[in-house]
Amino acid sequence: MKKIHIAHIVNPVAVGPESDLFLAQPVTFETLRNAQAESPPEAQVTLLVSGFPEDMRKVPVGFLTTPVLEDSIRDIPGFGPHHRRLPFLADILQRLLETSDAEVLIYSNVDIAVVPEFYRIVSQQLKRGIDGFVINRRTISADFTSTSRIPEMIDQARNGGSPHPGYDCFIFSRRAALRFQLGRTCVGANWSGRALLGNLVRFSRHFEEFKEMRVTFHIGDRREWLKKTHNLYNQHNAEELSRILNRLYRGADSRQRQIFRSMRDDIWSNPAQDPASLVHIIEGHSPERVLSADMNQVYPVEFRHSSSWEHFTEQRLRQDPVFVVGFPRSGTTLVQALLATQPGFVTFPETHFFSLVRAVMQVENDRIDPECLERVFERIRQRVEFSRQAESHAGELASGCGLSPKMLFEILIIDILAGKIPLDRIRTSRWIEKTPHHIHHLDVIQRFYPGSRIVCMVRNPEKAILSRKRHFRFNREHEWPVAQHARDWLRGIHTVQSMRRRNPDRILMVKLESIATDPPKGIKRICDFLGEDFDVGALANYRDLAKTMVYPWESWKHGVFGKVSPEIAAGGDQRFSWRQRLVLEAMAGKEMARFGYIPRWKCVALPFIRFLRWGKNRVKNSSIGTRPFKESFVPGKMASENQPGGSTGTVLRQASMRLDICRKLSVTAPPSRRRGPGQLH
Repeated sequence: MKKIHIAHIVNPVAVGPESDLFLAQPVTFETLRNAQAESPPEAQVTLLVSGFPEDMRKVPVGFLTTPVLEDSIRDIPGFGPHHRRLPFLADILQRLLETSDAEVLIYSNVDIAVVPEFYRIVSQQLKRGIDGFVINRRTISADFTSTSRIPEMIDQARNGGSPHPGYDCFIFSRRAALRFQLGRTCVGANWSGRALLGNLVRFSRHFEEFKEMRVTFHIGDRREWLKKTHNLYNQHNAEELSRILNRLYRGADSRQRQIFRSMRDDIWSNPAQDPASLVHIIEGHSPERVLSADMNQVYPVEFRHSSSWEHFTEQRLRQDPVFVVGFPRSGTTLVQALLATQPGFVTFPETHFFSLVRAVMQVENDRIDPECLERVFERIRQRVEFSRQAESHAGELASGCGLSPKMLFEILIIDILAGKIPLDRIRTSRWIEKTPHHIHHLDVIQRFYPGSRIVCMVRNPEKAILSRKRHFRFNREHEWPVAQHARDWLRGIHTVQSMRRRNPDRILMVKLESIATDPPKGIKRICDFLGEDFDVGALANYRDLAKTMVYPWESWKHGVFGKVSPEIAAGGDQRFSWRQRLVLEAMAGKEMARFGYIPRWKCVALPFIRFLRWGKNRVKNSSIGTRPFKESFVPGKMASENQPGGSTGTVLRQASMRLDICRKLSVTAPPSRRRGPGQLH
């Protein structure tokens, strides 16, 4: 009989008595050795461990060692030496492949113990032709405190305990492991098991999940990974899992795709797994600020209305700031980081002041009601730091002489900068505020700061929408129809163009594609627009600056830490379906052609496409010829707003009978216009 060679690897960790692993690991090692001793004759079982040097100082008896691990989550931008040194799952499995030539591989969490017949049960499933499967554990009592009680633990796992929905023991073939796509999923945090599960589903010839096998168990159910101290690691793994599922989805069959869709929905639909807990963020954004001067000398002290302050002789902040806006995922963070490298500029994370904070204010006669301040401060701290000292000062002003929205905004900006630069530089530095959604609040920004300059980032809406759908699953934007995203993109573009017509020297529109292709040229153009000197050598520091304005949980911004290249704007090879492109181009084709994202000749066809959709809707409702044209035909009406129905031939026959309608369609491409000082080139 041909022997089955099985290699089983775990990742031990050096811990103290306060950790639940202090007991769980010895139990795991002992039960694995017992199961190895009782493995069937046809199975050859090898036990291995893989870890960092500090974890391998005391290798369990009977286990082979693999080359030590080197990389960890600390090497990822946004993490550092003060974070836990969690290894990557892919590195552990790579050590397993390099050390053993076994055809059957097992990875299980280091706190998962097994019953003596474990390898016999595994061999039986392999003989059935199942080459990839997951065994769900039993959770036993947390009262066990010694390895001497292992027989009692095994008895409870076989006959009692409670089921657990997680995934922590994986059996797969060497052939499948060579194709795994695990990205930078780290162990020791949530979602790592699902990343490996997705690969088993995709690359196993016959996959099964066993929920009631009762051959693995875990002592207690503390769920350490759900504590708020694990939020950053959970968020990282959630983002990695989302990317992994997107890759696995390609080429998967219908059954696999259904599983991947369910897993993808689980990432963001479970409130208990919210990776960026607002409570945790608010607590971290409430520092005690130690100022080198009196608060009255740092923050505004006299009431001023929310309008231009240029006529005042004393200013706590410069009144000619730079606001970077645009459709989300259009390169605003990249431009902010590149521009902040230039002399005289300072910047900070997104404030969302005009889009989110102002929405919860109660204002009367330009004075904020003190009763709403607690809610306002909480909303601020969901996005940026706001010190206890600044909160106290703003509260005193609101209860005394009055606090206008602009005064609160300047207190916020000064407070953020006080934690970054010396106080004497705050008054002289030109500050950059970047919040993409502020593109819809330019009128308020111009009222607050008539001397400000607006840099509006533009990206191919197809690529920007795809990126937004991929990264913003936490607020379910991936479920929005293309038409809703297209409306948002168009609304921002029209707002900027309308304001540019009134103030052409105040607004500059910049394409992400031009910045990604030639960063020095693009940033020099922005500096010329702002009237500032350009230092090409300073651009090399943009990664260091980016770390000061991107929070670790904002993983969708981590691309700014990489190399600037055209791939940033291209966003991979993912595309809309032809129906989605039709909707997008029918709605935004004119603007897309103006920016060079589609050929101008498509604009000629757009009115006819709109007419076909209108005709299709008329045929569906059997109403062609029964209503006047002006009442039934709305140019630019979205596909999602029309009812499907009627064949193209029917529509064209009806169209030939209504030539008067065709005469009313404008099919002439818009004439080229001379570009003004703020237009793209």
